Amino acid sequence: MLRAIASISDELHDASIDNLPGEIAEALERFAPGFDLSLLDTYPQAALDGLTNALKGALFELKVADGIEAGSIPIPDGAAGFHLVDDFGTPGFDANLLDSHGHVIEVVQLKTSSSDHIIREALRKYPGIDHFMASHEAATAAAQHGIPHVVDTGISDAALSHSVAGALVDQTTTSASDVFDEIIPQITYAIIAGQLAYKIYKGTPRSEAVGWARDRLKDATVTSVIAGLAATATGTDAVRIPTVLGIRLTKGAVAGLDRTASTVHDFGLAVDQLASARTASASAPPRVPPRS
Repeated sequence: MLRAIASISDELHDASIDNLPGEIAEALERFAPGFDLSLLDTYPQAALDGLTNALKGALFELKVADGIEAGSIPIPDGAAGFHLVDDFGTPGFDANLLDSHGHVIEVVQLKTSSSDHIIREALRKYPGIDHFMASHEAATAAAQHGIPHVVDTGISDAALSHSVAGALVDQTTTSASDVFDEIIPQITYAIIAGQLAYKIYKGTPRSEAVGWARDRLKDATVTSVIAGLAATATGTDAVRIPTVLGIRLTKGAVAGLDRTASTVHDFGLAVDQLASARTASASAPPRVPPRS
């Protein structure tokens, strides 16, 4: 039993990783390849905040690269190309500016923040870096304070923060849909398997017991799928239990109607047989008692 619980727990964690948004997963791979998301539950808040900021920075870099490739984000004047550095932790700059032949002609820092303080800090720490590409909030503040050579990417720092924080919170909690999609079906299948073994143990023919189990498994799977579709369609997990109960009640009602119909049919047959017998008795010639 303990092994089964551990296995279900592992599958829940795997499912949560599978549900990590693609762009967040790509940013995490850039920032920390092979990072074990199961460790998030053990992280103190300060460490979680640091991870959130770093992940937001990696996501910003990828969005900038995609925007430049799509032509929606301009690159600094004089450059013909743009290339992110392979190592996210490269000190001093985050990308190379290229000429028309693909040669590096300048470097650029990419900064996302709700203000321009991060750009000011970078200028103090790396005075030789002249070009910045920043989030909309940071670029707007830099322009207001007269900081030159800052490209406004139009990417919202607030939106980035929301996306990253939401994704990380999802990894540290188990939603109702995770429980229904992972635990409940497994428990149901385990119960059916136990019932199958008991039926065989009590002498039920193996083929009959297996057929019964196959039908039960099919019903359980169909019910789970329908409940999942209902949750997806309505956008809430609250409909899952009513859906499952509704399916069960409907099946019970149908089975009850079948039994009632069968009973009525049998009763009708009995009435017909009784009527036939009485008709035959009435039409038969009277029985004359033998003379003594």
